[in-house]
Amino acid sequence: MESGSVRTKKHASERRASAVLLALAAGVFVSACQKSAADNPPGAGAPALPVQVRIAPSVKIPDTTEYLSILKSRHSATINPQVEGQITRIFVKSGEHVKAGTPLLQIDPLKQEATVNSQEASRAAQEANVRYAKVSLERAQKLLDAGVISKQEYDNAQTAYDAAVAQLKALDEQVRQQKVQLHYYSVTSPMDGIVGDVPVRMGDRVTVTTLLTTIDERGALEAYIYVPAERAHNLKVGLPVRLLDAAGNSLSETRVTFVSPQVDSDTQSVLAKATVRQRNLGAATALEVGRYGRQRLCRAGWHQARRSHHRLRDAILAGRRGGRRADSERRQEDPGKVGAAEEMSGATPIQAKAEPGLVR
Repeated sequence: MESGSVRTKKHASERRASAVLLALAAGVFVSACQKSAADNPPGAGAPALPVQVRIAPSVKIPDTTEYLSILKSRHSATINPQVEGQITRIFVKSGEHVKAGTPLLQIDPLKQEATVNSQEASRAAQEANVRYAKVSLERAQKLLDAGVISKQEYDNAQTAYDAAVAQLKALDEQVRQQKVQLHYYSVTSPMDGIVGDVPVRMGDRVTVTTLLTTIDERGALEAYIYVPAERAHNLKVGLPVRLLDAAGNSLSETRVTFVSPQVDSDTQSVLAKATVRQRNLGAATALEVGRYGRQRLCRAGWHQARRSHHRLRDAILAGRRGGRRADSERRQEDPGKVGAAEEMSGATPIQAKAEPGLVR
């Protein structure tokens, strides 16, 4: 009985101790809640983060697209031989500057020289015939005056002389023609310019359809821009064009001067041309014929800075809920200023502003 009463007293003391601990915990919780409510009155919300507002100016941003282009000379001569033969000498190299009349290549002229020599020999023989016919005519004239020969015999002598003279004139023209033909075996430059690619080599046999080289006049260039057919509706004469180098630097600015009315069936593209002037370019940035480059076409321009600023503002404020109230208060003070926020609470500020220029 005594052991049972002892256990009952122990359980009663443990229950009293638990009740005391619960009461202490409840008091601490209520005190903390009252302190938190006192520190944060209703409607206060999350603490605002310090922000800085920057005015974003409205700028004009053109709508542009880049395409691959090739530069071609507006004054370019394709050099083809006017005779057939074997190349014996090449006097120039690709990229060399030449004057009008400068020899470019030599085609073997031995056969033509032999033809000229043969024609000259035939002319010399005919000159002898003319001299003999002239002497015969003079003799016939004297005999006719003496009454020794008839008028018919004199007429025969006159006809022989006239035929010999006409034959000599024909041979003269043939010799002149063969000499002109011989001149074609030496290929010369038709104008001042730069030598293009020389695809032939010494020993090659060429015909009148063989491409020997090209001569391009420096300074007068055209950019051939190939635009996909699905974007051809944006092309028009006068469209601004900017020529870029491999690093994206602007080399020249011009405008579209020609738009092809047809679509190339092989490439499914439309050809557009733009004149390129190099007068304002230095030697370091001079453009070369046949060079591939990037062309930036400006289709249209409009003021879209406000829309860009809204996008930037939304992107920044979406991750900065604490700074939304501060930005709203600042815009209420001056509704005309719409800016992008810059958070100052981080270690590195994040800046966002619209930069004027071209966008792709």
